Amino acid sequence: DLLRGVSDSLFRDDIRRGDRVAIWGFNKLNWVLAELACTALGATSVPLDPRLPSHTVEEILERVSPKATLLGPEHIGRVA
Repeated sequence: DLLRGVSDSLFRDDIRRGDRVAIWGFNKLNWVLAELACTALGATSVPLDPRLPSHTVEEILERVSPKATLLGPEHIGRVA
């Protein structure tokens, strides 16, 4: 089950109820699974518009301080 796999992975990475998880990617299956996995764990997702420039995303991440940031393949390497 894909959703269980994503949820288990986040749980192993110590994501728990109330933690923030940023999700930066296009609305594809992976994004939906990440969103549902956060919901299943009680974590708060912080969806980021995939068209935002890297510097804007970095500013948002600084302010939000997510415990984890999930990136779509098109965004890997675009943030520090």
